[in-house]
Amino acid sequence: MKQVLVKNYGDFWVNSQEVSEQLQLLEPDEPIEFVIQEGISLEASGVADYIKHWQNTVGRTSDQIQISCVNHQDQLPWKNVHPEQSACWTMSRSYWTDNVKFVPTPAVIGLFVSRRTVARNVIMYDCANLWPNSVLLSRTQHHTPEPWHDSREHFDLWGDTARQNQIVDWYRNCPVTSIDNIMHRDQFDPTKNTNASLLEHYHKFSVELCLETMTLGGSFFPTEKIARPIVGLKPFVVYAARNYLANLQRLGFETFGDIWDESYDQFEGPERWAHMQEVIKHILSNPELVIRCADIVEHNSQILKRLVPSSPSVL
Repeated sequence: MKQVLVKNYGDFWVNSQEVSEQLQLLEPDEPIEFVIQEGISLEASGVADYIKHWQNTVGRTSDQIQISCVNHQDQLPWKNVHPEQSACWTMSRSYWTDNVKFVPTPAVIGLFVSRRTVARNVIMYDCANLWPNSVLLSRTQHHTPEPWHDSREHFDLWGDTARQNQIVDWYRNCPVTSIDNIMHRDQFDPTKNTNASLLEHYHKFSVELCLETMTLGGSFFPTEKIARPIVGLKPFVVYAARNYLANLQRLGFETFGDIWDESYDQFEGPERWAHMQEVIKHILSNPELVIRCADIVEHNSQILKRLVPSSPSVL
């Protein structure tokens, strides 16, 4: 069976030309497996339509094609042979700690931004301006400067020209630095354990604002951005694709819909962020709500231990 790697950068497919060239080398009727790099939505990214068009053009049947993708949310006509298990659950072994405790105060939101995207840059800007004294911000410092955003992203969805200019001007002299003073490429840098270093600051805030990697279409790809607050015993609000919280619940985790409004999970993109802002305002105005999260965060820690049976706590 021929394997063809589909690469992505966040929500976007980035190697369509390479995939086309590999498909041209296939033997007639040779079975093919499209190996998806991460849990991208094949429908939202255009990969599914591309495969369907290629399939119809060359006359392949669906049983000659299979997918290997950790994301199982898309409704696809091909068999997905990859187990629905995020590798980031397993990665939490490297920074698991039993030293953190549930701390419901102070009434501060924690936001840790790594790779730059339009959504993350806008949300970081909004947090810095809406709640300057109530958000603990940290922005990863990279060895080489990162661009403002990827060219495939639609900045115009996030506001008019005046607002866009304000955000870009703020970002050029961004006051947000790295809380742990570690410079690295990304979380996969084998010489640094950035998640462990961030956990050392978890006593400084009460709720984490997680900005996930996959945020568009039918995608569910939990990363370290959600595993870390689970390890750190923090409640969370999550910017991600639709039904992200519902999918966490399907795995056995509990979220906070009985404590604050989680209807934002029905939305994606700027609309999701607009609903999330109301939730954050409510939490900051009612810090006593966080105290009610104690049982939930403890439960979630136990669920993660089951997903990662070789975590230090259960060895």
